[in-house]
Amino acid sequence: MGAGFHHIIGCLTATIMLPGVLFGQTTASEPINTTICKLAKAPERFNGDIVQFRAEFVSRFQWTGFVDENCSAKIPVGVYHVFDDLKPQQGQYAFTTIGDQNTHPERLHWKAIQPPRSAHLRQDDNYQLFLLAPV
Repeated sequence: MGAGFHHIIGCLTATIMLPGVLFGQTTASEPINTTICKLAKAPERFNGDIVQFRAEFVSRFQWTGFVDENCSAKIPVGVYHVFDDLKPQQGQYAFTTIGDQNTHPERLHWKAIQPPRSAHLRQDDNYQLFLLAPV
């Protein structure tokens, strides 16, 4: 975690506090220093409070949030999609349609992706000419 990470936390704290400043409210106290492990375990304890924590910020395809590997805590930030929690095995796929409105992703029928058939090259005279051809 480099200097850029500390900048992110500073921006988050400032962003959370900004609405109160804009509307003439003052903060009752300093931000509560905590961990995302504690936030994930008891979020209601911090409801309405300004918090400050250190964590890894992760941004991937379809998931963005804070992660702490010490306790496997993950706090998503931003948009959530019903398919984000699906856990297909490596090499599986499933079909869905717009008509099912994606309300029951657990009903998806996962199918194995069939590996492509292997091709065996005949290493004859044409193959040797191909290897020697200028690129």
